[in-house]
Amino acid sequence: MRLLRFLLVASVLAGCSYTSHQGVRANGASSQLYFTGVGVNDRSDILAVGYAAKVVVQRWSAGDVPCTGLGLHKNAAASGGLHIQGGNLPDPDHCDSRPADAVTLVSAACADDTCSVTTDASDPRAVTVTVTGLHAGSSSLLVSLQSSDGNTYADSVPLRFSAPARIRLSADAREISAMNAPVLPGVAVTKPSASVIDADGQRLVIDDSAIQATSDGDAFVESTAYPPFVATHAGHSVLHWSYPGLPDRSLDLEVVDPSEAHALFVYAPLPDASAGYRGNVDPADAPPAVEPATGRITSIEVTAYDYGTFPIRVKLADGRFALAQLDAPVLAPAALGSALAALDLSAFDLEGGKTPGQGTVTLRAAAGATATLAVKVTARPTR
Repeated sequence: MRLLRFLLVASVLAGCSYTSHQGVRANGASSQLYFTGVGVNDRSDILAVGYAAKVVVQRWSAGDVPCTGLGLHKNAAASGGLHIQGGNLPDPDHCDSRPADAVTLVSAACADDTCSVTTDASDPRAVTVTVTGLHAGSSSLLVSLQSSDGNTYADSVPLRFSAPARIRLSADAREISAMNAPVLPGVAVTKPSASVIDADGQRLVIDDSAIQATSDGDAFVESTAYPPFVATHAGHSVLHWSYPGLPDRSLDLEVVDPSEAHALFVYAPLPDASAGYRGNVDPADAPPAVEPATGRITSIEVTAYDYGTFPIRVKLADGRFALAQLDAPVLAPAALGSALAALDLSAFDLEGGKTPGQGTVTLRAAAGATATLAVKVTARPTR
């Protein structure tokens, strides 16, 4: 009976209508106009000098909108039918969207000579202002619109501009070593992304298509796997990035023939090897991938259930060191734990099992680059 009564009341309430008062929607300095665009909605954005940024300006005046539902919408005023406020029922209210005012452009300009503007007032409910930085500095975009109510509304938003200084590349720190040293076939990386920065290293907002990316060579090819850029055969793939007025950037990725691999070395874990994802790095800011400073090792000792990430390097016939994708490491006996390729390129993880013991792990990067290390798993200390 109670359920029936509730359903009857709910069906009546579902037909309620009321109005909700909505205030002026604005984000400008004077709370009169609403601005949308790069450099406006995220005030930390710095626009590149010469970049034409589009800013849409609108006026949303205060007013009432029709709503339907149980009448639990805040600021609601009953306009007929049964109306309920409060209680702990869910709020199924729906209110119509309020359209922006019809407007005409009165004026739009930068506060000084830091930038220039052009306007497009073809939309009756919005004005598009294109702002172009002329030199570095801070300024404000000043806009005045006349609404359909006959009133004129003026507002402004701050803008910052800086001159492009260079192209910065950004690569996964776990892959950076493969971009500064030769690699064997099978190694895969993600192509670095490119951005434009100013003299202080701040990233600038530019047109998405302004940086041109090209490549030469086919030693690396695209694949559907991840990472998607895979070393396939000996040779070079050179990636290029260009932006008008700035020095080009390039990255030479070298693949060596597996027959050049003459030895495989294993190194003590890096101090931050367990840190997982370590951000992005510009290959130009990273040293060449020579031998890790932790030093070579010929045996491994881990505690049960603990693990270490051990870098490897392949020594080439010409004396250089290369990065390689390991075949599946073989840990014997298998009860000692598990060994597998690590997230970091040219490294492997070894985790001790629950049973202490001794054995070996065998690693293979190429026919001439294999290594077998003694492994000891010790018991966890008792508390």
